Parts: sequence; C-alpha cells; structure tokens
Amino acid sequence: MPRIRLQRVDGVVLRRFNYGEADRILVLYTRERGKVRVIAKGLRRPTSRMAGHLELFSRGEILLGQGRELDVVSQVQITEPFAGLRSDLERTAQAFVIAELLDAATPDAHPQPELYQTLIESLSAIEQHPRPDVASLQAQIHLLARFGFRPELQRCIYCRLELKPVENFIDPRRGGALCPECATREAGGHLISVDTLKLLRILQRSGGTGTAGLKVSPGLVQAASAEIRTLSEHVLERSFRAPPFVVRVRELGAESYVP
Repeated sequence: MPRIRLQRVDGVVLRRFNYGEADRILVLYTRERGKVRVIAKGLRRPTSRMAGHLELFSRGEILLGQGRELDVVSQVQITEPFAGLRSDLERTAQAFVIAELLDAATPDAHPQPELYQTLIESLSAIEQHPRPDVASLQAQIHLLARFGFRPELQRCIYCRLELKPVENFIDPRRGGALCPECATREAGGHLISVDTLKLLRILQRSGGTGTAGLKVSPGLVQAASAEIRTLSEHVLERSFRAPPFVVRVRELGAESYVP
C-alpha cells in the first residue's frame, strides 16, 4: 500500500532535539498516527516561520510530507500553545513528567485517540490548576489506567478484603496495596501512610476539575508522587528523569522560567 505523501495531523510536541546545523527532530504524539518522529528543517534559523509554532508541549495542526527516513514538517498552525506550561518552572517540570511517561509507555505509529485526548486534558489541567503538582499526579494515575495499569488501592491484592484506615503496605511489583497481615505473611511491599493512600484513591476516582479545591500539603503530594513514580518505573522497566527535575525545581524555589 503506497504511503500518503502529505498528511495533516493534530499533534503535541513531546520532545525535540537539534539535528545538523539548523534542523530539529521532534517527537510528536498525534491523534491520527500516535507517536511519530519527524524533522523540522531549518527550524533553528532566526528566519524560520515555524519556530514559534513548534515549542515543547504546544498543540497544532501539522502538515507532514513524506521523507526517506523521517517525515518532514511542511506547515504548522498552532491551536493550543499551552504557553503557561513554559512560563512557570513548576508547571514546565510537571509537563515533562507527563511527556516522559507517555513517551516511555507508547510504541511508535500506534494511534490511540482516547489516549491523545487524555494527554490534552492533562496538559490543560497542569497549566490551569491552582496546584500543578496535584494536577500532574492525577494525570499520571489516569495515564497509567489508559496504559492498562490501574493499581489496586481499595482492597488488599492478596486477601481481597477492603483495606482499613491504618498504615497499610504497597508493593509495586504486585501492582497495589496489601493489608498489614498479608504484607507480613508475603514479605512484600513497604509502608504507606493513611493520608498518602487516601490521596491516591481520591485522585484515582476524580476527574480533572474535581480537585481544584483540594486542600493537601505539598509534602503529602510529594509522598504520593513518589509512590506513583515507583509503580510506573516498575511497570515500564525504566528510570525516569523528569521526577528528579521536579524535586530540583522545588529545592531551587524558582517561580518562573522561559526556555
């Protein structure tokens, strides 16, 4: 079957890196084709008309032309710039977490329109939510569910009894929480506080706009985020670089950043 010489896609820039003297290779996640790698020729030149339209995390309608190895960006019309994700360092770091998770979990050229919509909703929430750390953690939980991994947080993964409001355990190797009795018998997992488990449950159940008024300490969000990071790294069998970047951002106490 012959390849389409020109194709218009709705996509988001997940990653980009320099190539040659003036080009950039972009990793896009698109509605029509899933994850694709393309080249934007001359994008780094000051005279490039596309330079401001292919920023990290921006969404646009992108016209791709068939290339030998990589398709070539011919035109782009930005539809959602998500500029707020690049003007605040905390939101930038949290958007990197989502982009890295999606990039690691998805194969090339495997379209999943529902997953693409989840990505758009996640970036929008991180940009607009009063607590980008909460929005990012919720987005990670929902993305994991889209990938087919929804950790068991309500019942013990062994005895299947509902977990009591005490310090329980969580085992990333087994995909969920354990009651104290089963954790002792099976010698698995580590302690998870009552509040951390409660927060993860709330975010697992709620929608994107349902947590805007959630009152929760940054330390508790960090503890819950560490649990989701451990679960993600176990499921995907890789280490992530973006979560440590989030930690460094908080340590620096920076308020804004313009890449």
